[in-house]
Amino acid sequence: MMSRINVGTGTGLSILEAAQTIAQVTGFTGTIRCDTCKPDGTARKLMDVTRLERMGWNAHIGLRDGLERTFAWYKQQLAYGAVMRAK
Repeated sequence: MMSRINVGTGTGLSILEAAQTIAQVTGFTGTIRCDTCKPDGTARKLMDVTRLERMGWNAHIGLRDGLERTFAWYKQQLAYGAVMRAK
């Protein structure tokens, strides 16, 4: 039986910050709109990584670097025809 572990870094960022980072990495030049009727967004959810750290694990790749690597991989796979472009 395989166990699943939800992994985090112990640091948080807002949904807007995540969207802005994704836009920068992917070259998105459109507008990111926020619903001002819900200015507080979702409650903050921050992973407690104490147990993982005690097991000797810690994050070595930051969000931006991980996104850049993943997007580069995706573009490469797209060029090889291994994935389909979204319509």
